[in-house]
Amino acid sequence: MKGTRTRVGCLRDVGNELWDGGSVIHDRAGGGARAWICGDCLPPGAPLLVLLPDARQAADFMSDRQTLFPGSPVHLLNEIPLTVQTLGSRPLLLQRGETVQRWVREGGLLVATPGAVM
Repeated sequence: MKGTRTRVGCLRDVGNELWDGGSVIHDRAGGGARAWICGDCLPPGAPLLVLLPDARQAADFMSDRQTLFPGSPVHLLNEIPLTVQTLGSRPLLLQRGETVQRWVREGGLLVATPGAVM
């Protein structure tokens, strides 16, 4: 089943019915424009998940975001390295859990890759 598509020029123009309904927003911008588009589009304390294709793009987004909006909360959910030594690493799992908990408490952006979300 296909969803309804709505085009907007800015994240601020996304209506409450889309945000409240948990809609997916697809942004085709690249580079520093991604961090700029997210801007201050959320009310204070509101959470937003930013899903990027790979770890390099997530790191670039984090750097751009911290440069453009130094006071706004942004959290990076790291991927779990798939090695025998780190697969069951308790400290790594605790660190990831603390990142998500901090995002839920503080709001802001949680930057992740598909591998980090799994």
